[in-house]
Amino acid sequence: MVDQGMTFESTVDALLRPESASASGILRCADLYCGDGEATRAASAVGVDVVYAYDPDESVCDAYLDRYGQEPFSGHIKDSVEVAPEFDLLLVRIDGKREMYPVIWHTMRFVRARTLVGVIFWQHGSLSGFDMELASIFTGDPELPSFTMYGQQHDDLSFVVISNVHDLFPWPDVLSLENVIAAFASSATKGDAPGVHI
Repeated sequence: MVDQGMTFESTVDALLRPESASASGILRCADLYCGDGEATRAASAVGVDVVYAYDPDESVCDAYLDRYGQEPFSGHIKDSVEVAPEFDLLLVRIDGKREMYPVIWHTMRFVRARTLVGVIFWQHGSLSGFDMELASIFTGDPELPSFTMYGQQHDDLSFVVISNVHDLFPWPDVLSLENVIAAFASSATKGDAPGVHI
């Protein structure tokens, strides 16, 4: 049966902004600078719903669409925050190929505009001072609410985690993208997470 009370705008809004994780019980994430979808694979493996992907490189979008059935947004960073549906956790891939300040600026736009449990910056290789740079940028911004920031590296994988649901981030014994994402998913399923703004 068709709901005659729904307008075109409310239908589009319902499709683009479905219920939050606190209502559904499933942590939802966005994969920024998704590339081939490594973070999407990791999130899906631990039961986190990937509702949005972004990559400015249109050449990766078709492969991502074929693999995950979702086309990454590849438009301008300014528009990214507007078109993304609601989500709880932001996954941000860092690589040496792109300039860092647009990545940080893009991330901060989401942090300011959304209610998130956290942000996971990740990279293959060393972040070499990136965690300190992030700390100075995030703590120097008076518009951002309080949060805690943690950095960790294991073999060729590095993380900077920004959290508002952990006094002390529960780093897993085995450091992997899946396990770090699972630490947030565990908090969300306990009811600690969604609805708190970082």
